[in-house]
Amino acid sequence: ATEKAIELGDVRVANMIALGAYQKITEVVLMEDLIKALEIIIPTHRHNLIPLNKKALQEGAKLANVS
Repeated sequence: ATEKAIELGDVRVANMIALGAYQKITEVVLMEDLIKALEIIIPTHRHNLIPLNKKALQEGAKLANVS
């Protein structure tokens, strides 16, 4: 997850990559719901980070498909 986060340009999204992989493997929550939650949990003044976090979730799901 860390390597992929570095590729995306911000190591801080490694947790979102891991969450995306976890979601894909367990299907405990819908990906769409995770993405919607970003708008709720990320403060308005940081909404510019939503696209990066969304991409990180999606990349994590892709990694889970490969493993």
